[in-house]
Amino acid sequence: MKPLFRHLVFLAVGIPVAALAQAQSTRAAVTASEINAGMQRNQAADAFNLAQARTDSTLIKDKVVLGDMVAKSKANQDAYLQKMYRQNLPAGTAKKLQPVGEQILMFASASMPDGDMRSLLEDGLADKRIVIKFLGGEPAGGVPALTKWLSTVGHGLDHLPSIQIDPPSFHKYHVTQVPYAVILKDGKEVARVGGVYSTKWIDDELTRTSGDLGSYGAMTKPSEVDMEVYLADRIKHFDWKSYIDAAVANFWRDQKMPSVPHASKSESWLLDPTTTITHDIKLPTGVYLAHAGDKANPLSVAPLDATILVIDASDHAQVTYAHRQVLNHTGRLVVMSTAVPATAADGWAAWNQWQTAVGSHLYIYSQAFADRFKLSGTPAMVSGVGKLLKVQQIALTKEGAH
Repeated sequence: MKPLFRHLVFLAVGIPVAALAQAQSTRAAVTASEINAGMQRNQAADAFNLAQARTDSTLIKDKVVLGDMVAKSKANQDAYLQKMYRQNLPAGTAKKLQPVGEQILMFASASMPDGDMRSLLEDGLADKRIVIKFLGGEPAGGVPALTKWLSTVGHGLDHLPSIQIDPPSFHKYHVTQVPYAVILKDGKEVARVGGVYSTKWIDDELTRTSGDLGSYGAMTKPSEVDMEVYLADRIKHFDWKSYIDAAVANFWRDQKMPSVPHASKSESWLLDPTTTITHDIKLPTGVYLAHAGDKANPLSVAPLDATILVIDASDHAQVTYAHRQVLNHTGRLVVMSTAVPATAADGWAAWNQWQTAVGSHLYIYSQAFADRFKLSGTPAMVSGVGKLLKVQQIALTKEGAH
């Protein structure tokens, strides 16, 4: 993390001083899950906004970055499919993973008679080895239609047994007719049989033999649409260009900005950024970096060696003032904006125009900074004075003078 960027994040989220000091000396990493949830959300949101503003310096570059992100997501389509069809499970099904040991995979379909499916549901509740698998949703109505049928067939049951939409298993075991059972021990197939769903019959047969036990009784072709093929087709024909364009166009509209009015009078004050740690912070090694109740001042670890200028970049007078500061300020100057081009036809182009007018890169003045600096008006200068922050708010004329 670069020094300036680190300073901004420290000030915004108030990372505990004790934690930072110890982490710097031990170079140990604190996992995100060990940080207070509220602090974590603020840090993540602010880090994203700052990183986005830092890297997206031109409209073309922004689009290229988003395009790369989409390309990576397309490269992971298999993982996406796995997630999607496993999320499409009928409500009320038992989703607990089966332990290592014996499993009976029961391949089923709505093409089976209701009575047979009812018996299979009852067996699934009575025998925890059973996992009922479907190929996908119904041709007319999709997964909701399958769910409705299962609810009707299982009416009166306390709940449904373990049911999965799992096309890869259909493919792996070459299942084209149902009902069909594949028996596994420690994940390895030991037997299979078609047209049978009675576990008592299966158990009796396994005392004498194994392997392919043949087919018995009536079997039908699954009526469901292969969920994997369906989702792959949806992704193949997905309009990625429109998706990228919409993501670019909606970025500014979706920003939630704090409301900061224009300063009505010039004033200044000192601000103590000290925070109180709300819970213990412990490294994976068991060493405590900080304890609940400790006081922490981020400036004790990372003194602010830059001046932060906060403006409303949509206001001509404040942009004029900021431009003069950029030209004349000695030392490092970071410019933030309380406004974003949320309603502009091309928000990225508008943001770049604001940056050009200011003469400096613009950062987003997010809610995390608003909570830390507590500005009541813009423009405002924030600088470090020892372990305190000095805030100066400036009332401007329409021409940008003060």
